[in-house]
Amino acid sequence: MMDRLISSGRYVFGIAIASFGLQHYIFVSSHPALAPGPPWILGSAFAASGMGAFLLVLGIGIVAGKDTVLWASALGVLQFTYVVVLYAPRLATNLTDPRPWTSSTELLAMSGAALALAGTRGEQPVPRPWTRMSDRIAATGRLIFAVPLAVFGVQHFMYAQFTATLVPAWIPWRLFWACFVGAAFIAASIGIAVKVQARLAATLLGVMFFLIVVLLHVPRLFTHAQSGNEWTSALVALTMFGASFVVARSCRAPITVALVSSTVSQAWGGSVGNPPQLDPSSHSVK
Repeated sequence: MMDRLISSGRYVFGIAIASFGLQHYIFVSSHPALAPGPPWILGSAFAASGMGAFLLVLGIGIVAGKDTVLWASALGVLQFTYVVVLYAPRLATNLTDPRPWTSSTELLAMSGAALALAGTRGEQPVPRPWTRMSDRIAATGRLIFAVPLAVFGVQHFMYAQFTATLVPAWIPWRLFWACFVGAAFIAASIGIAVKVQARLAATLLGVMFFLIVVLLHVPRLFTHAQSGNEWTSALVALTMFGASFVVARSCRAPITVALVSSTVSQAWGGSVGNPPQLDPSSHSVK
């Protein structure tokens, strides 16, 4: 049951990315004099339309589940390049401005999740060279995903009073919840980065983002339906919800009866009558 729930992360992630693509076209049609906007819209109608088409295709490809490695890899590289080329110079010139930190780390986390998805193997057997490569890609993606979470957490504490105002008024102890979410971000970052209960950390993170979408962003969209910033914030949270589950699924491959049977068969030389010849060197970790 839990594996099926976590597997839904790919669909949520892909739908959110495709929605960002549609948002680009809406932004172009409503802004004749186009200026750079959140989270990654470029400063010309042509560039924004091209980026929108690219995101739409990549999102649909991820949802479709065919050639996921290709679509997810392209998305991860695109977002990572966007951060390095466009956001890194802004950060270098003004390290104290929280806005480029927030936007760049959001994109970086999405990039990491896309790479984790690209490196996640299904239940079908794959050639050994690709097995090793895919594991490295997934591990790199998880690390890239984990680092921004620490930034989110630190920002929650640095701007706790402001963050508390975003908590719905009907929820008590708003400042406490702002700090609690910050602590949860830092805990998830550490767990995923150092591989301590990483799957659990990513799963709980996804649940938290789901609650943020439902309790915070959906009500705000009803009252600010014309605000592009509100839609962007909601899509970012939705993307992070799916991304968290994508990372959780990449933490370990599902254990199947076929896999266990194959492992036992190899260990016993293919038959009960041929016990394995133990080699002391085989006990070392490869």
